[in-house]
Amino acid sequence: MSEKAPVVARPTLKQLAEVLGCPVDRIRSVARKPIIGEAYDPKAINWDAIDAFIANRLEKTGYDTLEDVYAAALEVEVKTTSRAAGIKTEMLNVEGSETTPARKHNVQPGDIVHDKKTGLDYEVEYVSPTIVVYHSTNVEEGKIALSHSIGNRNFNSRFSKLSD
Repeated sequence: MSEKAPVVARPTLKQLAEVLGCPVDRIRSVARKPIIGEAYDPKAINWDAIDAFIANRLEKTGYDTLEDVYAAALEVEVKTTSRAAGIKTEMLNVEGSETTPARKHNVQPGDIVHDKKTGLDYEVEYVSPTIVVYHSTNVEEGKIALSHSIGNRNFNSRFSKLSD
């Protein structure tokens, strides 16, 4: 008979990232590596890969053993995300489906919105319950301003409203 490995308390990936001083996305990419000998499951966590990742960086962590890193990570308190904290995003009922979030900002045609990613400002042309159409305010004279449309989910994460 084969012996089962002892059950070890495992910290969350966020706790490990905090102790290791690296981005949580780096830990997630290591955790999602395929597990040798098993069919790939994108939700499965490859603890062997995480153990190897930590062991390779053990000198930089200030801890003596892998178990010390895990013990320290279990002691770390990390902020929960808004979903985990029970805060729900307001969703729109579109044709009987509630998969589209409501916009955070009440925008109207003529409002100026700021793109957090590029730092540019845009003027809102048209607004529906689920879409915002906008164009650049930095158009050279004689040039045509191209319009773009964006859904609420992306609008919420990418834009902030400048004018009221």
